[in-house]
Amino acid sequence: MQPEKPGFILGGGGALGANSVGFLWAAEDYGILNPTYIQGSSVGGIIGAKLAEMGGTGSRVLRDIFLDVERRGPSALFPAYDPIWHWSSTHLFRNRGIRRLVDMIDAETLIRSPVHLDIVTIRDQTESHKYFTNRDPLFQDQPERIKDAILASASIPGFLPPIQIEDRFYSDGRHVSIQRAIDFGCDCIFIFFNGPRNRAKDAQPEFDSWQKRLFGMSTGDRVAIEELRRLRRAKSSKFVAFRSPWTTKTFAVMEWRACTDFERGELNKKGDIELAMEHAYECAMNVFRRKFPKEI
Repeated sequence: MQPEKPGFILGGGGALGANSVGFLWAAEDYGILNPTYIQGSSVGGIIGAKLAEMGGTGSRVLRDIFLDVERRGPSALFPAYDPIWHWSSTHLFRNRGIRRLVDMIDAETLIRSPVHLDIVTIRDQTESHKYFTNRDPLFQDQPERIKDAILASASIPGFLPPIQIEDRFYSDGRHVSIQRAIDFGCDCIFIFFNGPRNRAKDAQPEFDSWQKRLFGMSTGDRVAIEELRRLRRAKSSKFVAFRSPWTTKTFAVMEWRACTDFERGELNKKGDIELAMEHAYECAMNVFRRKFPKEI
C-alpha cells in the first residue's frame, strides 16, 4: 500500500548527498511520488529545495546536477587556493561554488510549490536550530531571499562563511528533526541518512573522531537515529529509514579520492558520485519492494 501523505527528510554529508539522490531516484521509479513535506539539512537542504521546487519529483534532474559537479571536480566548489588567502579568516573557502548550485533553484516557483519545505539551520549566536520554510512571510515578497536560508544550511562552520538573514547569522543545520514531519501530519516518513555505516570490522576511531570534529556529520546522524528509535517505540507514525550503503572504510576512500581529485585531474571512468547514486538506488529499491510490495 502506497503512503497517501509521504514526507522526505534529507540529511547532510557533502558529496555523500549522492546517496540521497539515489534513494529519491528509486522512490520515483517505484511510484512513491508527490511528498507533501520535505525537510533538508546541509546538502540535503539544497537537494530538498530543488526537489520541492519541482513539485516533489525530478530526481533525474538532481542526478544530472551531481554528475556535473563530479565532472567539474571538487575545486569548482572549493577552490584549492582559497585556504591560502583565507587562513586568518573565520572560514577557509568562499561560497561561490555552493552559491552557483543554489542559484539553480527557481525561488519564485519554490515559494509557490504545493510541497512544504523546511530548511534546517543553526543560529550562530545561540547554537539553537532555526527552521526556515517556503511559507515564511519573509520570503513571500522577496522570494530570492530563501536562497540565503538554503546557502546557510550548507555553510559548514570554519569551512564556509555564515550567512546573515535579517539581524542574525546562520550556518549548517547539522541534524534533522523527525518530529516536525510528524507534526505536519505525514502518514509515512522517509529518512535519508548519508553518513557511513559504522561496522565493527571497518571501525576507524581516529577517522571517526576527525569526522565529528570537522563536520559534525556522525553526531548529526546519531542524534536523528536516536530520535527515530524513540519515535518508533512510541509508534507515532510509520518510518522508512535509509542508511548509506557505504561503510566507514569505503567512505574514507571516497572522501580521499574527492580531496585529491584536483591533483589527479580525473576520477575513475565511472566516478564515485555516480557509483554512489547507482548503489543507493539498488539498495533503496530492495527496501521499497520489501516495505511496499506491489500486487501482481
